[in-house]
Amino acid sequence: MATKRHKPEEIVMKLRQVEVLVGQGIARVDAIREVRITEQTYYRWRMQYGGMGTAQLRELKRTHSALGYRAPAPETIIPVAQRPLMH
Repeated sequence: MATKRHKPEEIVMKLRQVEVLVGQGIARVDAIREVRITEQTYYRWRMQYGGMGTAQLRELKRTHSALGYRAPAPETIIPVAQRPLMH
């Protein structure tokens, strides 16, 4: 089964949904399950995107594009098992 890559807008939306559900009295763990993500994913996203609104998200995208930031191409990523040991 292929994993889904969420867009930043979707991530911010899901984080907001969890906060709304928690505000309605649902336990955080249950709210996270309800938006169909794992706890680990929720906390990682919260560290990266927590408190970010859509305007800040647009600014982040603009900054990344202005700086020429791009994610590494899949063929350039070396699997951990094949990396040389650092001493």
